[in-house]
Amino acid sequence: MELLVENLGVIKKAKIDLNKNFYLFVGYNNTGKTYLAQLMWNIFNYSLRKKFIEDVNTKNIFNFTDSFEIEKELIDKLLQKFSKFLRESTVQLFNSDRNSSFITKNLFLKIKTENINFIKEKEIKKSSFVKVGNQYIHFELRKIKNSFQIDIIEKELSDELIKFTTDESDLRVAKVKIVIDLIMDLLFGENQKPFYLPATRSSYAVFYQYILRFEKDKKEEMSKRLVELVSDKKNQNISDSLSNILLEYKTSYTKSMDELIDELAKISEKSFKGYSEVKSYQDLLISLEDILGGEIVIKSVEGVAQAEFYLKVEDEKELPMFLSSSSVNQLGTLYLFLKYWAKEKNNFLILDEPEENLHPDNQITLIDILINFANRDNRVLITTHSPLVAESINNHLHLGYLKKSGMDLSEIVKRNRIDMNPNNYLMHDDTAIYAFEKNRVIDYKVEDYGAFFSNFRDISYKIKDINEVLTDEIYRLEYD
Repeated sequence: MELLVENLGVIKKAKIDLNKNFYLFVGYNNTGKTYLAQLMWNIFNYSLRKKFIEDVNTKNIFNFTDSFEIEKELIDKLLQKFSKFLRESTVQLFNSDRNSSFITKNLFLKIKTENINFIKEKEIKKSSFVKVGNQYIHFELRKIKNSFQIDIIEKELSDELIKFTTDESDLRVAKVKIVIDLIMDLLFGENQKPFYLPATRSSYAVFYQYILRFEKDKKEEMSKRLVELVSDKKNQNISDSLSNILLEYKTSYTKSMDELIDELAKISEKSFKGYSEVKSYQDLLISLEDILGGEIVIKSVEGVAQAEFYLKVEDEKELPMFLSSSSVNQLGTLYLFLKYWAKEKNNFLILDEPEENLHPDNQITLIDILINFANRDNRVLITTHSPLVAESINNHLHLGYLKKSGMDLSEIVKRNRIDMNPNNYLMHDDTAIYAFEKNRVIDYKVEDYGAFFSNFRDISYKIKDINEVLTDEIYRLEYD
């Protein structure tokens, strides 16, 4: 399955494989890596897909019985409709005006697939609860592995499940929508939860109280103006006035960045009491704490935000985030993600420039953590300018190649005294690397020996050549 993009900001054309588990975006500054990363967040956003299913016109999509086989024609129709829906939602994603913003003004998006065999390999079972008129119905949908067949089984609906029902006026429409929901899961991942951490994430843990205060004041002011608008009986253009108010007070961030602010706000609203922790990634948190030099804790405080973040170091001292190092602040939101926000599986973590503010040794450790996370039924996408990060990922691809060839990775690591976890390998078939150069995106094919990062190598050779020339000049100065 491929994503075709044209005119997304500076990107004139790009083609992205959507069936991978680990993505690496490398390249120059201001070449669209962040735009495309956030577009990927939008595509795999489960709540967006739910909205698509709610809004989609089900007429003439397909005819089916309670047992039918998925055909490519059906997939093509769905992807065509979803592509059109995605184009409009991407304008909202970037909080832009399609007619004026260069990011989305001439945007073209299309998702297509040449074959659907990857669907055949998947297995899924899903329940849906609908109310048609006065009738409550429980549908169970099943698809077994190595088959295109979907079976729709009607079952009894217990009283405790009635609260989960969605209203539909027509039984056929209800069935079509639950089938579309299942097929979208097969295409994009069941209950996929993407989470985007921007390169500017170092400021969130420090200044989130100010962000929340600003957003709270803005919402209160907007509410006051809306009340005044409704009360103004002389206003003959309420619709236009309402649009202007909503435009004036619209969010100052992209939707993917909004989600991070929302999650921080939830911690504040709950004053962190009873805020459940994810148990699946405790070992990754321990590795992250080695980089941080301690554990990030949450303390209750008075104010707009009812919680503050601290770094708890080994001797039990607690540093507020504004006194902690830049690396602690940079990794703070990733720590919170692994501890509170991630699901047990089916996450899609999108991380902009993970190398920021990190010592080279810690960059390698962080990549190990991210690859370990990806290998637990999750997806990961990172953007980077770091040759160290790129070459580290290449080493993990080498491990994957040796693993696929039947080699004992533990024995190789031990015999050669390599400082790598033999379980943190990347399989070539699950990895995609894209290089961003000016207005084009190049697919770096992952070969047997990984990917050759020519741009990074060229710059490295250039620095080395300059070094040799200058040291030769110093030698000549001293001995001539």
